[in-house]
Amino acid sequence: MIEEDNFPAFLEELQTEWRGEMNSSPDVKRAKLDIEYHRKKVRQLTEELNNAENWEKELLEKEKQVGERFKPALMRFYEGLDPPVNINRTLLHEVATDHAWEKVVSLTRRRVGMLESSERRDIIFLMWTIIQLRDEYVEAGNNEPHEHLQDQAKRLLRQLGGSKVSWENLEDREAGIMLDITQQVENIPPFVKRMVETFLSNAKRTRIIYRETGVQTGEPSSS
Repeated sequence: MIEEDNFPAFLEELQTEWRGEMNSSPDVKRAKLDIEYHRKKVRQLTEELNNAENWEKELLEKEKQVGERFKPALMRFYEGLDPPVNINRTLLHEVATDHAWEKVVSLTRRRVGMLESSERRDIIFLMWTIIQLRDEYVEAGNNEPHEHLQDQAKRLLRQLGGSKVSWENLEDREAGIMLDITQQVENIPPFVKRMVETFLSNAKRTRIIYRETGVQTGEPSSS
């Protein structure tokens, strides 16, 4: 019988015997080699899978870029009107020059009617794009779309006056656009223009003063 006091030593003997058998066993060595080979293979497959996924992303991006080149200009224009509005002047000039104005104006009218965003920036940038499009037609000597685009701009301007639109943290570019628009959109009452100009000018001046103060005191600016 093994005494209770000798039991730990007995168990340690068994552990030592077992480790010795394990270390000398060809089967155990082969099993360890198989496990190591399997792990190495898994690492290789994982790396290959990651490379394949990255390559697929590159191919999809290339496919997208190629597809964009073949999109009709009117399609690119219409998609660019969706928030966040992103249409460069080159594309505006192209659609105003090369396509029937009725089609172009129909696309802008549809986007104005579908605009569900109450984000101030989305409304301002869509309105500004419509004003720029109007200017493209005017410069080309085509005054037919003028009234239609003016009406669309006024509709967006009225939307900006809604209760859902917040005017906090106005960006400099937004303020500049609004100042220009109040001068360009027809039939805005003079007193409204003066109020808007005063508000936007003061807002812009306040931001400039705040930034200059922040630079002098080392405080971060808000824009």
